[in-house]
Amino acid sequence: QRPQREIVSQYSHNDRRLLPPSGIPVSNIQSGFAWLHNYTTELGAMTWPQDGLTTAPWPMYDRWADTYNAGTEAVIGNQGRGLGALAWLAARTPAAAQAWNSAPAVIQLPSTYLAPRTPASASLVAPGLDLTGARVVWEAQEKEPSYDGLSHLFNPIHEFTPTSSGMQWLEAEAWLPDGRRVAAAASFYTALAQGSYAYTPDSSTVALYHFEPTTGNAAGLADSSGNGYTLAKTGSPTTIATNTGWMNSPAGNVMRFNGGGDYLSVTIPDSAVLPGSVGAPVTVEAWIYPRAWKAWNVANYQVVSLWQDWDTALEVKDGIYNSPSCPFVYGGSNCVVTPAQWNSVVTLNSWHLVRITLYSDKSVKCFIDGSLVSTLAASSSSINPGRASNWILKIGSFEGDIDEIRVSRATRD
Repeated sequence: QRPQREIVSQYSHNDRRLLPPSGIPVSNIQSGFAWLHNYTTELGAMTWPQDGLTTAPWPMYDRWADTYNAGTEAVIGNQGRGLGALAWLAARTPAAAQAWNSAPAVIQLPSTYLAPRTPASASLVAPGLDLTGARVVWEAQEKEPSYDGLSHLFNPIHEFTPTSSGMQWLEAEAWLPDGRRVAAAASFYTALAQGSYAYTPDSSTVALYHFEPTTGNAAGLADSSGNGYTLAKTGSPTTIATNTGWMNSPAGNVMRFNGGGDYLSVTIPDSAVLPGSVGAPVTVEAWIYPRAWKAWNVANYQVVSLWQDWDTALEVKDGIYNSPSCPFVYGGSNCVVTPAQWNSVVTLNSWHLVRITLYSDKSVKCFIDGSLVSTLAASSSSINPGRASNWILKIGSFEGDIDEIRVSRATRD
């Protein structure tokens, strides 16, 4: 028997897992699936044995189907009745006299960063419990649940291959032969197969942020370029030392943001960014690890923005009504990368290097993970190098991590 995959549950349809919570009674007395316009007789054919079977009949409670069935929804009345029936039956078995104390389970994983697309092993242990003969169900981020096969049917060891970089999750539940269950969850981190290195400031660096807390810089907001453009914090962005998998040798910290109200900002004078009245190269770069975009139907959020005025800016902006619901890239008042283009190259829960460059001819290019995504031609650019007002660098307003922000008076091609 395999775990139920579909139940009528708002929680299970909005959490991170494919499988619904275990232990919830989902069956109810029903003669069969109703005829529905969209499916006609297809639902009736999904039950096993079939509803209309005339030979070798089975009791109704032995007929089931893995489908979304509102007729047997796990409402409070059903759960209460199921719990009462289960308790009544259990009290009539030898297990009624068996002492039981809950036992914590733990998933054991390698202590180092794992590499994407490289097989790894995890094991489930529960001190004080013998898991011999237990059936273990595993579920991991971006993976189908595993519950069949020799590798984990009667052996609490799981072979898996992570597919993306950054923080990952893994969960397991063991069903013991006597009906008891233990469960555990764990997080681990993967590093890019060919990671990068922290930037070193040079004569073209305007501002540089490693987000490394130091003496006198406890929040990690200091400018490592030496130019003194220290970031100010709004909300609760926090440095985290667990998701630096973009680096060739993971170390140090990243800055973590938890939604639209979390961001960092600093004012930089025009003389440091784009002085004079003629075009000059300007580049803003960032390593970004998105978990969720938060702008939809709320507000326009500047995720990575170097902004001077409505017509002069380099921005990754999460728009309130973007479709799909993810950022676009702007050069001044012109779109450089559409939400559809962004969505095709930037995946959630993975590190990406974003670079936006303004060239001397006022054209703008956006590179993601080293590849050119799109170009705004000089003839279409609204960039006005003649403005003299201050620039505002703003970072955050999403759910995820950012590291290694650099603003340069150079192309960095």
